[in-house]
Amino acid sequence: HLDHIFFHTAPTSMRKMVRSSLLPIILVVCSLSGAEAWLSCFKCPTDDKYDKACLKSAIPPWPICLLHDAKFFVDAAMDGATRCCGDDTSQCRCPKKETNAFKDAIGDWCKGVASCKKEGDDTEGIPVDFLLADA
Repeated sequence: HLDHIFFHTAPTSMRKMVRSSLLPIILVVCSLSGAEAWLSCFKCPTDDKYDKACLKSAIPPWPICLLHDAKFFVDAAMDGATRCCGDDTSQCRCPKKETNAFKDAIGDWCKGVASCKKEGDDTEGIPVDFLLADA
C-alpha cells in the first residue's frame, strides 16, 4: 500500500492537496475521449474482416488475447485446425486431446475456425469438409 506509506510520510499540507485534487484529475482524464482509447488496450482484439464465429473460436480468453492481434490468432487457429480437426487428430498438439472436454468442444471450435476466411478474400482456406469431418 504505497498510498498508505506516502500519506503517513508526506507533510499534512501535501496530503490534503493530493486528496483534494486527485479526484478531479481522475474525472477529467476519464472524461477525455483519449481515455476510452487508452482503456481499449485492455480489450481482446477484433477485426471486421473475419466472421464473428471465427473470432470466437480463434481468439483465446483475456488476458492471453492481449498478446497478439486478431490476424495472429486466426492464423494460429487455422494452422492448428489442420492437425486437430477431421478424422485424424494424431498430430494435434493439445495435451488434453484425449479428454472428454476436448472431444466435446473441438467440433464447435472447428466449425468456428472453418469460417475464418476474410471477407472479400477469394483464396481457399482450409476445406470445410475436412474441418467438419468429426463434427
